[in-house]
Amino acid sequence: MAKGNSFSNTWWGRHWISILESFGWANRLERGRRYARNGSVLEFHIEPGKITAKVQGSRSTPYKVTIKVVKLTRKEWQTVLKHLSTKALYAAKLLSGDMPEDIAAIFQEVGISLLPADDSEIDARCSCPDFAVPCKHIAAVHYIVAEELDKDPFLVFKLRGMEKEDVLNRLLKFDDRKRKSRNGSNNITAQAKPSTSLFSGTTASAFAKENNTAIAYSLEDFWSGKPLPVSSPPAAPFIHATAFADTKNAFWSKDFPLAQIMQAIYRGSGKM
Repeated sequence: MAKGNSFSNTWWGRHWISILESFGWANRLERGRRYARNGSVLEFHIEPGKITAKVQGSRSTPYKVTIKVVKLTRKEWQTVLKHLSTKALYAAKLLSGDMPEDIAAIFQEVGISLLPADDSEIDARCSCPDFAVPCKHIAAVHYIVAEELDKDPFLVFKLRGMEKEDVLNRLLKFDDRKRKSRNGSNNITAQAKPSTSLFSGTTASAFAKENNTAIAYSLEDFWSGKPLPVSSPPAAPFIHATAFADTKNAFWSKDFPLAQIMQAIYRGSGKM
């Protein structure tokens, strides 16, 4: 492992430095490690496709550093997120706040690079008189980026132009579109009768409502052995994680997106 990688503690931080070293920047990056470690990087900010910071050098006035990372286009994000929505396990992990280490491979499946593929995708500028790129001030900021990725790997999405919340919301929209499309083919118009359920009655009603499906027979009819209606046999409803939607008396935190996670897992299991 390259010496520079020891600055970071997680896969994402180490990988960021490894990517930069692969551009032939290893020696130049090493010059900035001391600046990163001793707190010389000031006013560090990350926004979509851009990093700004001030770095205290030998002069009294800090140097201004700007690093721009090429953002993925709207079409590229659309392609990636649509593809991700078909990967139940990855979608579930993302919705639970876990960034899979191999998610870059999913991007590659549609010909898109999550991390910069070469140095042309990074434009770094510093107000110092050093003409080398990266100079030690820029290098120090790159190490801070690695440190921030240790804390929050979702910042890699931000560097590529999209906030974490937008990524997750768009994944959910793709998921909802697929659900509505499937429900359209499974719609039963008969009026539902009240029935008992493994879950609460409100949960059973919500199940029917969210699946746009009216239950055409009751459990009492089923257990009594009465034949199902011949004219309009019930279609199998689309599996939905409705049982996890009510967080009022749940054992998990109401802020934890368990319903969305289970939706992705249930829908993915239907493809097996």
